[in-house]
Amino acid sequence: MSSLIAIARNLNDSLTDYTNIHDEIFKKSIRNSIPIPFLFKAINFQELEQRLQSIHNDLSRYKTQVNDIRQSGSEAAAKCNIFIEYVDKLMYAVQLLHGITHNLLLKSEVDSSYKLNEHTELVKRYEKAVDEYYSLGEKMNSVFS
Repeated sequence: MSSLIAIARNLNDSLTDYTNIHDEIFKKSIRNSIPIPFLFKAINFQELEQRLQSIHNDLSRYKTQVNDIRQSGSEAAAKCNIFIEYVDKLMYAVQLLHGITHNLLLKSEVDSSYKLNEHTELVKRYEKAVDEYYSLGEKMNSVFS
């Protein structure tokens, strides 16, 4: 098995973790409709922030590994280039989600400086970043299949 494929499998694991965090923050739930605090578990933003940092570190490591593979010439440069570009886009989305999570953590600790309009703008930037890595992921899948 190619080492690039092994790294891609690790990337998929990180992507799954990241997607789970995204869903935990943004998923629609009955809690939004019926706010009964004692029936629902609060979101642990500090834990999510730490998990996002770990994912970001993993992505950075994958990028370095693929860059090393590209420089060694053991894999097609086109595959390595699309992989690195995808990881860059995903890392940006992870950074934005980390920022959102950090701000929500501060807000949950009664820091009222994070305003709704700031949150809305950051979420728009995040959604654009998600669209960018997602469309590049489709291209990457076609290159790797």
